[in-house]
Amino acid sequence: MRRTRDRVIRVLVVEDEPLVVEMLAGMLQELNYTLASGKWQDREWVAVPASLDEPGKVAAELPEDTTVYYFNLFDDRDCVVSTEHVEVEVQ
Repeated sequence: MRRTRDRVIRVLVVEDEPLVVEMLAGMLQELNYTLASGKWQDREWVAVPASLDEPGKVAAELPEDTTVYYFNLFDDRDCVVSTEHVEVEVQ
């Protein structure tokens, strides 16, 4: 995952696989994040839409004060695949 100065984060899902890139275009993408700290089970998580900003790359704006985030991708059967959680360093 990559984080940029404009708070947009991107994850490369796939490259050089035209059929998979085409399938990705039909999937629902979402960013999941929390502003909380403490036990994972006790944190409130928020899901917001993400989008494809380039073929094979999912992007979303990371809200201020996010402590942890990850992306979900849903196919037409509502099966989900998630990226790893990323802990945001406190500045």
